[in-house]
Amino acid sequence: MDIQVDVSQLAVLNDFFNELSNLDKKKIFTSAFRKASLPLINTAKNLVPRRRGILAKSIGAIFMAEDTSALIGTRRAQRGSLGHIFENGTAERFRKKHGKGATGKIVGIHFMEKAFEMTEDKVYDMIEMEWYNAIDRFIQRTNKPKK
Repeated sequence: MDIQVDVSQLAVLNDFFNELSNLDKKKIFTSAFRKASLPLINTAKNLVPRRRGILAKSIGAIFMAEDTSALIGTRRAQRGSLGHIFENGTAERFRKKHGKGATGKIVGIHFMEKAFEMTEDKVYDMIEMEWYNAIDRFIQRTNKPKK
């Protein structure tokens, strides 16, 4: 049993997307990526220990201002500036002044890495689906008659 897929519609959607203005492209991308990244963000928030409430609240999507690209991680503006330390951990640390005593080390939690491994297939499938849905919503909104 052979499965045949008609990709001519995908090519039309790609052409349509490429002909849009940068602002419209960014709106479509942001809408689709925000929805598709929810499983990864929610899984990462659940893997962070509860005593790190500020860290869990700071996990989210970060969209680049001048480009159609995004990152998922801890947002510094939301007080998540130490997210990379809890993700990767630190080596043994010492004080620079006052006796040079050890201050200990932080063991990495690897919450983002584990969340990505758990939701990788789901996120990739959702990105494509949400991208097509976002283009469809844009077309419907554009063709809607104005009052």
